[in-house]
Amino acid sequence: MEKPQLINFIAKVMEDSGFKVYKNFKTSQRVVDIYAILPTTIGDFGVVVACKNYDKTFEIGVDVLREMEQVQDSLKASKVTIVASCYFSQQAKNYALRKNIKLVDRDNLVEMAKRYQDNMNQQGVGDTSYYDGGYIEEDYPEYSYDASDMEYLMQRRDQNPHVYKNTLYRQVDEPRTNMLSGILNKGQKTTRSLSGYSSGNLIGGGADSLFFKLISNPIVLIVFVVIVAYIIAYICGNLLKMDAGITGLIEMFVALLMSYGLSLYTERNSEFIIRGTFVFFISLIILIILIFV
Repeated sequence: MEKPQLINFIAKVMEDSGFKVYKNFKTSQRVVDIYAILPTTIGDFGVVVACKNYDKTFEIGVDVLREMEQVQDSLKASKVTIVASCYFSQQAKNYALRKNIKLVDRDNLVEMAKRYQDNMNQQGVGDTSYYDGGYIEEDYPEYSYDASDMEYLMQRRDQNPHVYKNTLYRQVDEPRTNMLSGILNKGQKTTRSLSGYSSGNLIGGGADSLFFKLISNPIVLIVFVVIVAYIIAYICGNLLKMDAGITGLIEMFVALLMSYGLSLYTERNSEFIIRGTFVFFISLIILIILIFV
């Protein structure tokens, strides 16, 4: 499998999912394998994708992830995705988890290709063996974009400020949005599906467990914090017979620790402080009310 074939396959999947795809996008410093934009009612959702076709025994390290973060910053994209025909080191996986970078390794890629082929076969497109090295063999023209093209894309924001005011990625000079609305709207990304196969497989976060998805909702997180803190306080006060003052401090400490800890787990950026403060404040009010119930 050659790298152009891998790029063509990923580009085709994203294009069929509603993205406007730019392959081999040239910036002033480097060439990005794929720069894809998904227009939404609240702004454009930009994704930068790196396609790596190393030998299956090779492990990609953190340096590749950091390089793509720089590309993300330069293009002001919303998401970084790295697709590889090999695997990632444990250090890279941990880094991706903290930075909310999507990693697609060899196993994920094969599974994606199989599902895509099944979807194509169901639609009667043909029986191309996407997962055994063929990927996309059809004519798929190469694009070449220079700095002027990128400047044009960036100027779209200035020409349509009412559209990009609530864009999914914050602009350089754009102030932080209202704390409450920003928290409640965090992570609501719109993607189109291709016969049930969503492009979220490419742009999803590193942690896609059910628990992660649940606590990403601030209401669920607040309820979870309140329940755990209340149960621990109940055990300390009623079973361990601790003083009421100490029990109250333990309850507050547990709520504080969980609010900021779980917020950091879901946000993985500086905004976890805002989210954690919001969750802790609301949880504390609820816990105080429960004392008098």
